[in-house]
Amino acid sequence: MKRIIIPTLLILVISSCELISPSENNTTPQHYNGQYESGFDGYLYSMSQENRHDAKIAEAQIVFTKQDTDSSFLTHSDSLGMYNISLPLGVYHVEASHPTHETFNTCDGFYYAQTEESNRADIYLWQKGECSCPESGLLHGNKNYNPNDFSDRAPDVQLSLSQPNVGVGDTVQITISGSDDTGLVHVFWKLIGTCNSNIEGGTIFCQGDTVAEQTWNLVLYEPGNFLITANARDIAFPVSMEAHEASSAFGKACVNLIVE
Repeated sequence: MKRIIIPTLLILVISSCELISPSENNTTPQHYNGQYESGFDGYLYSMSQENRHDAKIAEAQIVFTKQDTDSSFLTHSDSLGMYNISLPLGVYHVEASHPTHETFNTCDGFYYAQTEESNRADIYLWQKGECSCPESGLLHGNKNYNPNDFSDRAPDVQLSLSQPNVGVGDTVQITISGSDDTGLVHVFWKLIGTCNSNIEGGTIFCQGDTVAEQTWNLVLYEPGNFLITANARDIAFPVSMEAHEASSAFGKACVNLIVE
């Protein structure tokens, strides 16, 4: 899929969660048999409209394909939802699959093993049928958030499209805006294509501005249903037990985009 777009921003969050494990598809991992030069490790998380990491996923299959050779290396998440794999140095495409979740796919080069140390990379899979924006227009919020509990409230974020349905090759405009009483550091959006994690997007670098807005032009050359999300962070982010990004408060703003 070709896109006219600006660089990617990927957020990784770690949490202790409930475990999802299927009753079948428990195959034995197959690892790279050469010299273990580098690799990746992390957890597989389950995503839904309610939560961004509400459970870890056991017995998921993860395939790393080396870009310059097309050699593939297989591993699985263990009973705790964790995976690790040793690989030759290089650039990789990654696919992760599980019977109850949408398949995770990255673009080539999304995973880059360039040092002899292991690289931390958590993987997020959407539950089947959940990869869409709910009617509320908010995703992954904190149900217990009350702005009156904090002297410094979480920032607000808004997201809109010039049109929700476009043709292949047509331009759609994406506008995001954010506001915060003490000042913003980032406002950013992501495009999730057909429920996988080939995530791309754009960022406003706010430098303490209390209000920020920007519009991007996006062209997609492949049909499909796409989820777009937007988030905002204030200058105090991160502080433990406090909400300093929209996703930790009422939630990310979201919209659905259909390309036909």
